[in-house]
Amino acid sequence: MQLGAQRLSIEDVLRVARGAEPVSITRTARSGMALGRQRLEELLARGERIYGVNTGIGGNAGVLLAPDQMELLQHNLMRELGCATGQPLPSDTVRAAMLLRIATFMSGASAVRPELVDALVRSSDS
Repeated sequence: MQLGAQRLSIEDVLRVARGAEPVSITRTARSGMALGRQRLEELLARGERIYGVNTGIGGNAGVLLAPDQMELLQHNLMRELGCATGQPLPSDTVRAAMLLRIATFMSGASAVRPELVDALVRSSDS
């Protein structure tokens, strides 16, 4: 399934999740992600405050982070969000969740690096 060509339907999600249909991303979607990332980097270069990127989060949102602290914050957030309890989810549920995360990131609004989306695509195909 090529993402970015049209909106995802529930049937698309089910096909990928249950049928292990491979996923790829259109050039247009890649361009949108790159543009979102470029805009984020321009804002950071101008010294703009961006919640959760160069500021703390929650009660620490007013704290401006140094560049080395920005990377540490992202790393720590992934550690925290990567913790889980209970039984592992079924593979089809995980694949569906990954597909939806990829679709969200493709909008460019999250300004994630395209390499992150590529890694999710590779993982969703295994």
